[in-house]
Amino acid sequence: MVSRLTLRCSVSILFDSRPENFPELDFSITEVAVPRIKSAAKRMRQGRARTVQNRTHRSALRTALRKVRSASGAEAATAYADAVKLLDRAAQKNIVHKNAAARQKSRLAKLVAGKK
Repeated sequence: MVSRLTLRCSVSILFDSRPENFPELDFSITEVAVPRIKSAAKRMRQGRARTVQNRTHRSALRTALRKVRSASGAEAATAYADAVKLLDRAAQKNIVHKNAAARQKSRLAKLVAGKK
């Protein structure tokens, strides 16, 4: 069971505190899920941690793919080997779908073969 906590951005300004006079401030109402059950709180913590990890893995993967595309000759072959390792690991951890990883590897292999 999750209850909702509503937060409002409040700013006290001496002269005129109408929201339309301050477009850079966010005056929107935001709801934040607050779990009542311990296991739900733990799942939220785990989810946040997992999201951070997935984001770093995905970023490293994209960087490796970019390196393969921009490299030439022997550099491309070594960059391809690194990218394949990262793609396989990402597919294994469900960061990228296994078919998407296979498709990327195939396209990169074709690209590297053309650069030789």
